[in-house]
Amino acid sequence: MAIWFPGKLRATANSLCVAGSSIGAIIAPPLVAWLAIQYSWQTAFIVLGAVGLVIAVLWKLVYQDPPAHIMQEAVQDETAPSDQPVPVAAFS
Repeated sequence: MAIWFPGKLRATANSLCVAGSSIGAIIAPPLVAWLAIQYSWQTAFIVLGAVGLVIAVLWKLVYQDPPAHIMQEAVQDETAPSDQPVPVAAFS
């Protein structure tokens, strides 16, 4: 997330990713069950495999490197000094 979104948008982007995976976990089981009942488990396996391959091809075609200013901010965040001791009072 750090290389794609500036600091102020990272939490929102992360929440959308988590929500998307939850929605997928809700939709997939009934869809797979329906495919397996209506056709066969082999059909369900092939259909979902094909969907995964289509998504992979689309990702390969659409993906671009993040903008330079966002990449620079992400690199700066990673190189920020983190060896500073944290006072115990900060946790209370």
